[in-house]
Amino acid sequence: MRDDTETLENLLVDMIFDETSQPDDCSPVLGVFRTTQLYQAWYALVHNYSRREIGRPSDRLPAIGGMAAEFSGLTGHRYLAGLWDKNILHDLMWFTKAREWSQRPVEWRAPSWSWASINAVITYGKITADSKPLSTVRKCSVSPKDPLSIFGEIVDGVIEVKGPFSLVELQDSNATLEEESKAPVKPKRDVDGDWFLKMMGHFG
Repeated sequence: MRDDTETLENLLVDMIFDETSQPDDCSPVLGVFRTTQLYQAWYALVHNYSRREIGRPSDRLPAIGGMAAEFSGLTGHRYLAGLWDKNILHDLMWFTKAREWSQRPVEWRAPSWSWASINAVITYGKITADSKPLSTVRKCSVSPKDPLSIFGEIVDGVIEVKGPFSLVELQDSNATLEEESKAPVKPKRDVDGDWFLKMMGHFG
């Protein structure tokens, strides 16, 4: 399927306002293919939404809550601070640029495993046809600030994942961060070529 953001977002809107998408008893009847399309549309929506400036940091989740409520109505899936219980492993595959990892709000608004916990542009990793899940989510829950508004602000979130671990040395982690985000910044005026020399040293 083409990764066309505009098309995907239009699909999400069309399905939300298409009365035939749900039966009279409001129980979701979406097929696997249609559900996959809907998730792709959600990821595109989150990507574009995360690029917007939110006036109040606490509105990060409530502002997208209306769309989340409609999505839940179509799929019947449980909402977990921007993620979905039936697709949780893929939903956890969101990422952003390393230099943006530190852009967390001063006040807590979402658990660290939620994309809503940071102020950065969110992108989702892709799953190839030969991918196999190696982990399982044993439990995941969030506590809404208002019990009657599960798509709004939350005050707590917990996740428990079971799966293999890989030992990562601290120096390797630091080296990766340095390579990705801490290369010398080019000055506005490069008179004597210092920046060029620094870059040559940085990349070996």
